[in-house]
Amino acid sequence: VYMMADVIANIIVIVTVAIAAAVIYLAIPILRQYLFPKQKIKTMQKFIGNIQPFSRRDSLPGIQYQAAVASKDFIYFGSRQKAYDELFKALNDDSVHMIGLYGEGGCGKTTLVTQVGKQAEDRKMFDKVILITVTQTPNIRAIQGEIADMLKLKLEKHSENGRAQELWLCLNSKQKKRILFIVNNLWGKFKLMDIGILLDDDIKKTLKILITTPDERVCTSMKCQKKIHLELLSEDESWNLFQTFAEIDDQRSTVLKDVPRQICNASMGLPLAIKIVGSLFNEREDIEWQQAYEKLVDSKASD
Repeated sequence: VYMMADVIANIIVIVTVAIAAAVIYLAIPILRQYLFPKQKIKTMQKFIGNIQPFSRRDSLPGIQYQAAVASKDFIYFGSRQKAYDELFKALNDDSVHMIGLYGEGGCGKTTLVTQVGKQAEDRKMFDKVILITVTQTPNIRAIQGEIADMLKLKLEKHSENGRAQELWLCLNSKQKKRILFIVNNLWGKFKLMDIGILLDDDIKKTLKILITTPDERVCTSMKCQKKIHLELLSEDESWNLFQTFAEIDDQRSTVLKDVPRQICNASMGLPLAIKIVGSLFNEREDIEWQQAYEKLVDSKASD
């Protein structure tokens, strides 16, 4: 019988959860020590060194692709209501054309803006909502291609500058169309003109940009007129989410002397981490919970 920590470590390193594992490893020191035994740390460091957090770029031809995901994955939390309301207030404010949503990696920014984009489109606030994902090393040509696909534009130029010019001309020709660009996962200042977006006085009337970033300073560098912070989940919200994915109720948690709650608390209110860890503990035996908890306690003692 494998130790619980070894079981989880072996599961995490498989390709299907590679990016999520990188997020947990980098964002949560306690779980890093608990989920990855010392003999596997060097292997994981080398593995994760080749994968930047959130660096995987899915094909995102726009918010329509994400609509089903938004409906299924979006879970309402009271702690998110303030950010949700502020986002819609900013989207309805004609004087605001640059909005920044910031918060720790894994706190749910992408899920929230995807849902907001879907609802904004459903409410006819915008004629088109385009979601693009930018990484620490953005692929400009790929991003330009995604935007062109959504605008039903065939790019003729080969250079990035030429393609940016084509996109800019297309956007300016659609000045009567209201467009929301969601620029997801910015890690630093990004020149929007590199991909064909230039916020001149005319286009500001119909185009809004919503960025997400783990760093508030990026909002400042991008000259966001409205900066909105996405809080972590409360302790109760974290526990409710953990229960959903671990499929454990309060009664069993009590029998286990609240070990599941302690493990949940180590996820520090990050929805992504809670979902992953909760799923990994699903259908585990009592002894495996206890073994995991002992490793968690040992890791705290060694900090």
